[in-house]
This record gives sequence, C-alpha cells and structure tokens, in this order.
Amino acid sequence: MVIFFWVRGLRRLKVAELAAQEDPEATLTSAEAVQQASGLARDGDYRRAVRYLYLASLIWLDERGAMRYERTLTNREHLARLADQPHLREQLRPVVDTFDRVWYGSEQLDAESFAAYEQQVRALRQENR
Repeated sequence: MVIFFWVRGLRRLKVAELAAQEDPEATLTSAEAVQQASGLARDGDYRRAVRYLYLASLIWLDERGAMRYERTLTNREHLARLADQPHLREQLRPVVDTFDRVWYGSEQLDAESFAAYEQQVRALRQENR
C-alpha cells in the first residue's frame, strides 16, 4: 500500500515537471510573475509587463485563498468568482480593465502609465493582506 502511494506521488511530480517544461507559466508563482513584469518593464515592453502583473494578481489571490485562479477562465469569469467578496471584486476590476485594454485592445503604455498600473496592483495587495 505504501508503495502505491509512493509511485503515485512520483507520477504526479513527473507530470508537474513536464507541464512546467512545456508551459513555464503553468507553475508560475506571484513573486515570479512580478519579477518577470519588472524585467519586461525595464526593457520597455510594457504590454507584456502588464500581462505578468495581471497574472501575478490572479495568482496572488489564489495563493492567499481569496479566489481560485484557473487559466481556462476568462477575465470576467474571474471577477464573477468574487461575487461574494464585492470589495475585493471592485479592487480587482480596474486591474482587469486596464489589462483588457492593453492586451486585447490597442492602448499603448509608457513608463508613467505602467507605473500607475503597478500602483493599482500594489493597492490590491496591500488592502487584502
């Protein structure tokens, strides 16, 4: 019986390792996503930096147990998951809205507007510790 659980654990570990190799974002932590965003912003790639800050926000909410982050859900579906936490939902909404305008729309960011987005994300984290 012990061997069964040991083998099952090894298989799960191997699957997780393969998933990480095929898609590094599958195992991304919020801290890693923030690091990615910082590096991209330093290089002037604000569009991708916004994406990583957005991912960091969703992953952070998941890490804190406030909301389950699932990569297959839409941004609006993630907001809907916070229906029972209206204050948190309203804090996340501008983060989502900005991400949508930048990632899916044609809004361009400069250093100043990216800094404003960083502040939105920072406020979300600070008020929900």
